[in-house]
Amino acid sequence: NGELVFRVKGLQQALVRLRLYDSQGRLVRESQHRDSLFRHQTAELSAGLYLYELEARGQIFRRGKVIKR
Repeated sequence: NGELVFRVKGLQQALVRLRLYDSQGRLVRESQHRDSLFRHQTAELSAGLYLYELEARGQIFRRGKVIKR
């Protein structure tokens, strides 16, 4: 089991899009959220490095890396 937890500030009522890519740059998950705190389940993902980006109002405002063990 596992989950990613994101807290987004300053984007009240904005639709936030999460994109998760594997280490080869392939899109493996995409979801949309309206809450400032959201959880994303990772249990079915294989172990490895993943890249994420968060987008709201047509602009990417955060990128990062996550290691799934």
